[in-house]
Amino acid sequence: MKKRVDVGDLELGMYVFELDRPWNETPFGVHSFTISTPEQISLLREHCGYVYIEPELDTQEPTVPAEPVIGLTDFSRLDSPELELEILKKYSDPGCGRDSYADTATVDEEIIAVRETHRLALGLMDEIFSDVRRGRDVNLVAVSDLVSDLTDSIVRNPDALIRLSKMRQPHTATAQHSVRTCILALAFGRHLGMHWRQLHELGIGTMLHDIGKARVPLDVLERERRLSEKESQLLQKHVDRGVAILKSTPGIPATAIDIARYHHQHFDGSGYSIEPHGDNTNQFGHIGAIVDFYDNLTHPSTGTESVAAHIVLKLIYEKRGSLFHPQLVEEFIRCMGLYPVGSVVEMRSGEVGVVVALNRSRRLKPRVALVLSSNNKHLDRVKFVDLAKHRNQHGEVLEIANAAENNAYDFDPLDYLPVVA
Repeated sequence: MKKRVDVGDLELGMYVFELDRPWNETPFGVHSFTISTPEQISLLREHCGYVYIEPELDTQEPTVPAEPVIGLTDFSRLDSPELELEILKKYSDPGCGRDSYADTATVDEEIIAVRETHRLALGLMDEIFSDVRRGRDVNLVAVSDLVSDLTDSIVRNPDALIRLSKMRQPHTATAQHSVRTCILALAFGRHLGMHWRQLHELGIGTMLHDIGKARVPLDVLERERRLSEKESQLLQKHVDRGVAILKSTPGIPATAIDIARYHHQHFDGSGYSIEPHGDNTNQFGHIGAIVDFYDNLTHPSTGTESVAAHIVLKLIYEKRGSLFHPQLVEEFIRCMGLYPVGSVVEMRSGEVGVVVALNRSRRLKPRVALVLSSNNKHLDRVKFVDLAKHRNQHGEVLEIANAAENNAYDFDPLDYLPVVA
């Protein structure tokens, strides 16, 4: 049961989950946290008169260390699976975060329920980009309705839409990126414990964050070679053009406009936006920057090779405090897991598989489709195993030794992300 506490009585180890004011009016990047440093107490006293805590979640030892176990420079030079796991495993430990939602559907049930909505969302974004390119208004009612359905699905089980978003689709790259970033942001917001209305606004903003690209020449958007300086400047104009389009759209939430405004602005104030001052970026803008970067590397639109999800997470982690909000980076890694859906993983037994679903209670134990045997031969039949429960014929657990590059083996991981597993 929640308990109101005056900020003068705060102590290390208390779990704060509600303030006396909106979170986006404070420096805190998440919607609940365990007090782990005196500096956090000072900030709470500076910005609040009282907070609400959950006494049963208070701890004598902070559940989230104030600083990473190993420095950023060391992290960027990882050269062994053991060291990588040592650094990242704390961010995959459910004891280090708190998802206030519980799954109410299995991933297979939810895929059946939401796949038509996902298809409609892709078609709608193709249509909206085409409309805006022709000078028409954004159909905000249709976007809002579809984001409502996507939000409901994410609340029930986020893995379904994350898996569907990785499927090959006959839609424009910009439409697919818009829907994928929306799904990522909704899953992240769910992890942060956002209320439904906040999730809905976050979803609208990320769905439309690149709407300004409808006013960028198609030959620039679809160029597969390196852009010239002039072309890069044209592409960067999608930010202010997108903000202008959304500002002229009646009923658009201000938080949604902020995502378009800030998704290319960095935490340290670098990057580009129409307001180049990092301190002005709110939480939704920080989230937009993270999910946009993650999807652009894992699903590049210009014909370049995709980067494995675990490597992108390392890049994001390396840039925490410079490009990205440091606390939100840690939470994003917790949300995605050390081995995100679609990751190629090598088992300690020598087998190789693809992660098809997370296990939010044990994030180092996802559900895996085993593709190759220990001698690197394709199995006659793909075997789906839940690493949290699986035992081999000798009663031994099956463990992941390492995550591999997407192209490390002679199979495409996307071929092993079934619509229903």
